[in-house]
Amino acid sequence: MANTVFVGKLSWQTTDAALHACFASIGPLVAAHVILERLPDGTTRSRGFGFVEYEQAADAERAIANLDGAQLVGCTIAVNRANERPQFGMGTSRRPATDQYRR
Repeated sequence: MANTVFVGKLSWQTTDAALHACFASIGPLVAAHVILERLPDGTTRSRGFGFVEYEQAADAERAIANLDGAQLVGCTIAVNRANERPQFGMGTSRRPATDQYRR
């Protein structure tokens, strides 16, 4: 996840291509995805955030420094480090594994 940045405050009209074009100026990308939601009429739109993955961690840090507060599709975006998503699987719970929950 060191190579991945979270991009928030995106316009509903933001596409993967627009996100890619904005962030490619920093360095080579592996992927750029806007997270979509399905609307009742069957269409989709941006949920207002996305993720950009760089080949190098240094490029991700530069993107955070240079693009946080930049304009994209008419909105001022927020760019931060992406957090590791917790892994849930068979036999695990969503409750944190801390001593206060253990018996």
